[in-house]
Amino acid sequence: MKKIILCLFLLLGVNSLFAQWSLVGGPKTQAVSISLIKFNGDTIYAGSYDGVYRSTDNGQNWEVISEGLTYTYGMYVINCLECFGNNVLVGMDDGLYILYPDSTTWHRLGTNLTNKIVTSIKFVDQTIIISTLFDGIFLSSDGGINWTESNSGLSSLVVHELVNDNSTLYSLGDSHIYCSIDTAKNWISLDSDSLSNGYISAIAVKDSILFIGTSWGELFRTTDNGENWDHLTSVSTGDLIESLAINGSTMFFNTFDKIYRSTNNGASWSAIMYGLPNKQIYSSIEVQGTNVYIGIFDDGIYFSSNNGTNWSLFGKVLTYNELLSLTVSGSN
Repeated sequence: MKKIILCLFLLLGVNSLFAQWSLVGGPKTQAVSISLIKFNGDTIYAGSYDGVYRSTDNGQNWEVISEGLTYTYGMYVINCLECFGNNVLVGMDDGLYILYPDSTTWHRLGTNLTNKIVTSIKFVDQTIIISTLFDGIFLSSDGGINWTESNSGLSSLVVHELVNDNSTLYSLGDSHIYCSIDTAKNWISLDSDSLSNGYISAIAVKDSILFIGTSWGELFRTTDNGENWDHLTSVSTGDLIESLAINGSTMFFNTFDKIYRSTNNGASWSAIMYGLPNKQIYSSIEVQGTNVYIGIFDDGIYFSSNNGTNWSLFGKVLTYNELLSLTVSGSN
């Protein structure tokens, strides 16, 4: 969970580059902290310190589904949540769990994944690929029953995130980027001396263009799979880039107190902050079609149906405990 505080801009109509935001809703208490927002059908899944919430009516009503998940450190530690067909997978600090359709009980996947800190989940065709914090990458081709390590080419087994562009996979470790074109069986380093400014904190890919953000608030782009990197100097913020998201030629990224948008593949950027609440934390940004979702500390979810130009409320705010992750399935 990222602990990030946002600034509220009080002057109205003074910066035409700032898009307006409105509250979207979601599980809420005195300390809501949304870190993951995903989509898959007509069901919304929201992970929190108190388990996983589920809504089948666009966030108007929620139910808690936590049976089977491990309760550790006095909370449910949910690092990632993804949908695989009609199944839902959750990565936690003690392994991987699956929720089958029409079920309210989670089941542990992979006996050799027990006590592994699962940081990311991706799907390529029918292969499930996960990353872990200290044990590298694992893959399963039988729906998660059996898992094999897949670390050939990795210099470190610390992996924070996986992204994919169709069948091409990219992994982000401690300031190392790797690429795989054979469903995670082998990894090739994309490291470059030009990426030495801070550590790499965020990664996104679209149409074979790979973007990375750094802890120094800088963005880099490669169109040739790491042979050359372009430094997008127009956006150096000095603040750690928390997450990146891409929707066609429109891109988004957030720092600890701002969200930025580019409509020309990263050539130029503008902040889209107007109308956001004060002292809030942004989570990762999720894009679904032309819809953009963000999570904010202690203020629920904000939603835009037109890439940040206008924002509106989504669903109803829950009033129980702290939200950590959100996964949405389907329509708004």
